[in-house]
Order: sequence, then C-alpha cells, then structure tokens
Amino acid sequence: DDAGWTFFPDGFFERTFTFNFYKLHKNLRVHWPTQTLGAKRNPGSQDATDPKAGKLTERKCLGTMKCDTCRALTRPQTTPQMRRKQLAAGCYCGGELRLVPCEGHVVSKIYTFRHGVHYVNGGFHLHEKPTHLIALDAEEDRALEERVKENPKAGPSQLLFGDRSVTKISPLLFNKDRLAYERTRILKPTRVFKDNHFLEQISAFEHRHPNFAPRIYIEGKVTVIVLQSPFMRRVLLKDTVEDDAVNGIVSDASHGFFKQRNELLMVSSVFEPKNLQCWVPAMMSYFNGSTVDHYRIHFFHLLRSIAEECDDTDETTHIVSDDMFASVVDFSDTQRKAFIEAFIDFWMDRAGPARSPQQLEKAAISLLRGCEQHFRSQVTRVKKIGGVVAPGLEIIFENYATSLLRCDNIEDFTRIAAQLIEDFPMAKDWMEWWMRPAHATMLFKSVRTMPEELWKSIPSTTNPAESMHMRMNTAVGRDHALFDGMKKLSRMCLMFWRLTRGTDLIIDGIPNHYGKERQRHKTRMNTYGHSKLSRAPFNTRGSRARKKVSDGRPPDTKKELLGRRPSKATTRKKLLAPQKVSLRARFTPLPENCPLSWLLSIMELHIEQAGLPAFEKGGCIALRDARNEIRRKLRDGPGSQVKDMVAFGTPFGWLNDILLLRHLTPTAQTKSAMEDCISYFCTFGVNVRDCMGDPDSEEHSARHWTVGLPYWRQHLTLNEQMHDNSDGDIRVWFQNYMNPRIPAKTRHCLRGNPDGVALYKGNCSSFEVILSIPIILIIETGDSDILDWSIPGTMLPIPGHSRDGVQYSIAAHVYTNGSHFITRYISPSKHIFDYDGRKHDGHAIRIRAKTLKGKLTGMSHSLDLPPDYRLHALVYHLDGGADAQRKFTTAR
Repeated sequence: DDAGWTFFPDGFFERTFTFNFYKLHKNLRVHWPTQTLGAKRNPGSQDATDPKAGKLTERKCLGTMKCDTCRALTRPQTTPQMRRKQLAAGCYCGGELRLVPCEGHVVSKIYTFRHGVHYVNGGFHLHEKPTHLIALDAEEDRALEERVKENPKAGPSQLLFGDRSVTKISPLLFNKDRLAYERTRILKPTRVFKDNHFLEQISAFEHRHPNFAPRIYIEGKVTVIVLQSPFMRRVLLKDTVEDDAVNGIVSDASHGFFKQRNELLMVSSVFEPKNLQCWVPAMMSYFNGSTVDHYRIHFFHLLRSIAEECDDTDETTHIVSDDMFASVVDFSDTQRKAFIEAFIDFWMDRAGPARSPQQLEKAAISLLRGCEQHFRSQVTRVKKIGGVVAPGLEIIFENYATSLLRCDNIEDFTRIAAQLIEDFPMAKDWMEWWMRPAHATMLFKSVRTMPEELWKSIPSTTNPAESMHMRMNTAVGRDHALFDGMKKLSRMCLMFWRLTRGTDLIIDGIPNHYGKERQRHKTRMNTYGHSKLSRAPFNTRGSRARKKVSDGRPPDTKKELLGRRPSKATTRKKLLAPQKVSLRARFTPLPENCPLSWLLSIMELHIEQAGLPAFEKGGCIALRDARNEIRRKLRDGPGSQVKDMVAFGTPFGWLNDILLLRHLTPTAQTKSAMEDCISYFCTFGVNVRDCMGDPDSEEHSARHWTVGLPYWRQHLTLNEQMHDNSDGDIRVWFQNYMNPRIPAKTRHCLRGNPDGVALYKGNCSSFEVILSIPIILIIETGDSDILDWSIPGTMLPIPGHSRDGVQYSIAAHVYTNGSHFITRYISPSKHIFDYDGRKHDGHAIRIRAKTLKGKLTGMSHSLDLPPDYRLHALVYHLDGGADAQRKFTTAR
C-alpha cells in the first residue's frame, strides 16, 4: 500500500493491496479506456487464500480516439455499435475521429481473495494517454473533501470562482456539473443526519418509544438502524432447551417491509420456551442495502447485546462463550462473511489479542449452520429439469443428493458426490457449488466443524426467521416508510412482551393460547407427517419463481445448467433428424437373408419419394417394383402367410409377416440387431400381477408379485371398451395405455404354472408395463364406422417431455372401402397428400389445407374422406427418433 497507486499503470508488474487501499482508490480505477470482460467459467472464489485462486475480474484496454484537428484524445465506447456511432459523430471541434487500438493488447487482472486484492498489469500501452480524465485520485479526493467541509454552504460557483478555486486540485473540477456532483457526494452522508426534520422524527420516535430507542450506524453509503428493546435483549439469554432443536439464533433478511426497493428488514429470532413457546424477534435492523458492511453491523450489535445481558445478570451460569453465538443463516456469502468479521471484531474488542484473527475466524465458521430446507428445495428444483435429470431418474438423483446429508465420514461423502456428478454430468456445477468448503461445512455433517451437540441443539432451517417475516407482514403490513415501519415494529414487539406476562395489562388466569401444546404444527407433523396441507405428498402446487438472483443460491435453472435453450422450432427441427441415417444405422448390421433387412431399401425409397418437391418420372414405377419384390420374397420364404402375388391382404399384414419371420435366423450375433430393428415398429412390454394371496393355501397365503416374460406387440387395435373408458379420445386412451392407473382384475393366480392354468384362488390385479416404444406407431381403429374417435395431432408417452422429443406426431391415415386401401399422409414439407395406387398413375395428390384439422386430426366421423371409405388405421411418428426411444426406455 505504501507504494501508492497511479491511474495510468503501465508495463508488466503485479502487486497485492489491502481491502482498505482497494476501496480508497475506487476499486483500483484507471484512466486507460478499458472494458470489463465477461464472466469466466471458473471465476475463482473470494474465500481463496491463494491470490491467483481469488475471484477474477479482467479489464481490456480499448485504445484511444484521436482527432485529426485538435489535440483531444477521447475514450472509445465499449461496444462496436457505439464506437461506430462515435466515429460517425466526430470530435467536439468538428474534426474526424479515428480509433487508435492498443497494440500492446493490455489486459489487467484483479484477483479478490480472502486477505486482499492482487493486481496484475498485462503489458505496455503503445498509445498516448487520453486527455479526458474520469475520476479524482485519492489525494485529490481528500483535498476536495476538506475544502467542501470547511465551508459546506458554499455552492459549486463559489468553489469554482472563489479565492481558493478547487480547479487547482484537479482539471476535472473545471466542469461545474462534475463539481456539483462531487460536492453532493461529499455532503450527502452528513447532510441526512444534520437535517432538522430527520432529527425531529428521531427525537419524537425516542420520546414515544423510550424502550425501543434506535441505534444509528453510518459508514459512508452504509446506513443501518438497529432496533432492540430490553425485552428483546433479555430473551437472548435463556437456559438450553434439552429436548428440542430450538436453541441458537436464526437470522434472515427480507425485502418488502420497507417501501424502497433496496431497503431490507433483518430479523434475528430466538425461541422463548416458557410462556410463548414460539420464536420471537431478538433484534431487528433496517438496511439501505445488502452488503457485508450492513450485515456486519447487525451481527456485531447482536453479539455485543448478548454479552451485555450476561454482564448485567447476577447469575454466574451465564458466562460469555462462543456457543452462545451459534446461528442458522442461509448460504449467502455476504451473511457468512459479515458474521465472521463481526465475531472477530467483537472478541478483539472484548478480549484483546487472546486469540489471533485466524483462530477467531476458525471459531466463527464452526458456529454457523446452513438451512437444510434450502438444500432440499434445490434438489427438488433441479430434479425437475429434464435436461439435467433424465425422465424416470428423479428419485435416483434425489436419493443421491439427500444421502449426502446423512454421510458420517468424508470418504462416503466424496464417493457419493462423485457418483452423482458421473451419473448426472449436467448437474456438475450445481454439485460443486454445494461442495465448496464455505457451504459444505454449514450443511453436511461429514464435513462440519461445529461440535455435534451444538449442531443437534439448533434448528436445521431458517424457517423460524422466514415465518417471523411472514408474521410481521401479516400483522402490520408491507411497504412502509422508514419511521412508519419502525412504529409498527415497536408495537409488535410490545405485544410479544405483553404476551409473556411482562405487564399488569395481562390479568392472571387468562391464557395466551388454548390447549397443552402451543406448537401445534409439531402435533400435526407427528400425526400426518406434514405441518401444512401444502406440504402433503399429493400437493403439486409449484413454487413461485424468484426474481432476484442471490449469492446464497447455486446454479439451479435450465439456463445456468444447460446453457441457453434453442427455440421450440429449432428444437423440433433438430429432433426430426434425417430418417435415412437412422434407418441405415439400425438395419445395416443384419444379414441379407434376414427378412428384416428387406425393409431398409423399401423404406428408404418411400422416404425419398415422399420428400420430392415435384413430380418425377418413374417414381411410381420404382415404388411398385419395390412392393412386388417384397411380396415375392415373402411368397417364396418359409413360414409366410403370403401365398399369392395378387391376393387381398391387410395394409400391414406383410409387415407383420416380416416381424414374425425374425426367428428364421436366431444367431447370437444377430439377435440384438434384430431386436433393435423390431423395436422400430413394435412396443415391448411385460405383465405385472399383484396377487392378494390364497387363504386356503399355506404356501401362497401371503401377498406376492409376479412378473411375466417380456413380449413384443406388433400394432395396437382399438375396440369398443377402450372407446368407453376414454370417452372416445385416443390421446386419453394412449395415456392410460402408457401409464395405467386402473389394473385389470383376474380371479385366480397363475403363479407356478407355466401352462397358464390357475392353481390358486388368490384375487389378482394385473398391469401391462410398456418398457420400450416404437418409432413408427401403428394403431388400427377397429369398427371406425361405428365408433367416433377423437384423433390428436400429438401424443405424449411421458407427460411433460415433448422438448426432449418423446412425443408422437400424426404421420398418416389408412382408409378402406372393404376391398381396397388408400392413404393420406403429411410430407416432410408439412403438405398433406392423398395416395391411391389405382388413380393418377400412382401419383399422390396434394390436398389444399391450412391446418390438419378435418384432414388428419379431429373427430373421425367428421374427416373429409373419399366417398365410401372409412378410417382403418393411424400412423404416428416419434419426433425424437432413436434418441427419444432410448430416453423412454431409460426412464422405464
């Protein structure tokens, strides 16, 4: 610090400064035109002891703007757009400006760490210094402050043109507007408290509330008003409650009580165990900001008031000790640092150098406990982000995270944390935030420094303080002016005092509550497992989004953990990947003689033809030849149901034949590849039975579960019962099919009999659990001329995961007149076509329609169909393709 500071640092050097020096020189401000660079991925920590590991801020030199007429060297604007405007506007003298870049490419680095600030200058500025200065240095600042305070009534004109002109201090002060600003800045902190109206209000408040006299602290721009009555100080000192974790102090600050946006009400609460049996305010403070200095003043006065109460009591049992200051706070770095600084200041002031600052800092850290509920809420928040925690893995993620709270040693803690990061890599930043020593020691018992007995005796959450804020807002309202709010707070504290029978206004014999248990929420917790209905397991009400970013909150949003998400249109475009690539990767591993491999060429051909922008000669012939080739192979192949090249069959009968012929090549090398191909068209499921037991059979009297062998289902067929159960809505039916809620009832248990013959009388319920979904979903509508179905454009196998591509979109209809089949489909260009192989030389005809409704979606009986045709089948496509298929299977 003794070497001083220059506003024009130049060359390669680095130095370390104290925080006082850093603040005195306005955060090491420079006159070089600089731009602060964006945040780094690893910005460092202000708690680091190594300077180079501290929080990093980088400033890049922008060069200067030089006029071709005058000698002015001005500062470039910080953005390219603003620099272009600056160049176009020219110099004040009318000349043209040109940008002189900093060819030295100087970047200065400022590391803020635990013990100070480390500055690194990154090179030489190979350009002239700007003539336009922006700030006073420390010596100029002090000289101007002395001059202004010598004659505070002197205005800017007197300071400028008087006998002792302030222009001799700095050329900046030739600017009268700048001089007026600097004068106001110097006088404002003292002018507020020399104002007669303010003094009158303070005097009137003290006269009306003699036991609630405020203590006002002013340190520069920091204003703190501490409010504490003798009753509030007295409740800070009490005997330890042995049978409940209600000892210690719980502190929390909140916006909204005072009117101004930046004003906070800080409340420290303690538990009153005798009369009220509830948490009561022990100290309240008004803040005009939320810096470390604000919180430090509050905590210092809180610790000192505990000591004063101990000194005033006659009881020898109350001796000031560290354990009296044990506190529960949130994970804000600001609050934590403020408590540590206040603790050090308190003991250095009270006991002198009995302990070093380092020892006091270590002791202060061991007195802080973080809010466990904040952590659990974070777990709930992050597990709902599908891009961080895959669908179906929410419980696993939650179990990993909450088990960290129960780890007894650091080895288990490190192992589980590493496993969580490995299994959920997108949650790495979130988990590493909680693993920082500053946060971990306040939350996880395996790394805590607080003694175990003390840890168990204080609350695990800041809920008492948050409840106190809610209680105050409910009782006396919000958005108060300063003195009006102080009056309301004094009345509320007076009521707490009266409720503790501290005055004759309370007549003996009148209880302050009914019932034996004052804390009724504990009774509800013991009875129902939750203290409020909103916390019941079945309650799904979402929490309100927090608008203000807090340093006591880890990265827990989609934007922070996953980066900026693309638009919905961009996401869908990426999900609809080229199908030919997906098909070839899936079907190529199969041998040529496998019937499943025949599908590859014909599907690629259909995709190619469907995507053509216009008529192409020979396209229909190619489709016809490919169809006939498939028929010929099926006719000549063993085990096929196709016996004739021209025989009538269902539209998907040939596909079923191919899928059934998979057993013809059952080798170990091709089995996995064949199942992968089959999954393109088939669902994969399993039956699960829940038997209530047979009371007549000793061996099978207990309730038991039976899981059947998994099976492939080629396509789905709707019927009248499904229509009745879903009110004719295919989307509702599909949801019930994918996520069954009502089991099917069977009369007898089939356990132990592979032939399917019932051996026992136990009543059973069975579920069909779908383990894998097809990319092409085929649904036959059955008696569609009788049943009127509501056809959706999209369907979700897992609700809420459409952005991950786990969504089916309508692709085609199949219609029949009893002897012939035609189709209607939507092309990759989103146009609707009708295809009838017997008409238009086998070419598809485009339908002019602005929407899908009435053509592909809507009520089936209201569709615009060709005469004498009815709906036979629906075809849906999985938007996310193979990736979405894997996500669904992983979830199941």
